[in-house]
Amino acid sequence: MYKILAVSLMLITSVPAQALLEDRNTVNHLASSKANTSHQQQALALVQLLEIDEQIKYAKYQLHSRYAHQLKPYRIEAAQRPLEDNYRKMAFDFADEQLSWSALQQELAAELTNQYSEDELRQLTAFFSHGVGQKFIQQQPAWQSAVNKTVNQKVQRIEQEFDQLVANFVSQANLQHYQPPQRPSHPQQRPIAPPSKSSHVGHSH
Repeated sequence: MYKILAVSLMLITSVPAQALLEDRNTVNHLASSKANTSHQQQALALVQLLEIDEQIKYAKYQLHSRYAHQLKPYRIEAAQRPLEDNYRKMAFDFADEQLSWSALQQELAAELTNQYSEDELRQLTAFFSHGVGQKFIQQQPAWQSAVNKTVNQKVQRIEQEFDQLVANFVSQANLQHYQPPQRPSHPQQRPIAPPSKSSHVGHSH
């Protein structure tokens, strides 16, 4: 028994202090990661409760209109339509990817984790689950500001991509700026001169 105890002590004392420290750091890191994951999950639950579908739909509508407006200066012939359709699809697919719910919710959740603790997020989720909380969402400017900031950043990135796609399409299709036909100019007519006064003066007898 004493021999077993002695061997155990030898094994314990032979472990380097650095190895023990690394093991402790690993445990702390795992615990911290688990806490962060729990914090993020709580933030995601709140983001999903705070619906922003209408704002996303409106942003996409504006982007689609902007892309169509960028092509207005060009005359696109029938033979070039398939190529234009391909570029339009690339542009709209990029917008849908950037403004997808999966792309936005992680960023918005990160904003919430920076502003609120996990317990605070849990309380907020419980509050916004009820009617009065839903009413507060509609009148709460700070949250709308955070959403608008995130969406606008995406919109700016999409607009840059639109510019590049339009430039590539114009170059590949060899498009020229459309010049509307000019209306023929009519020669300016001279105004009719009023009758001279002398024609109205009677002759003296």
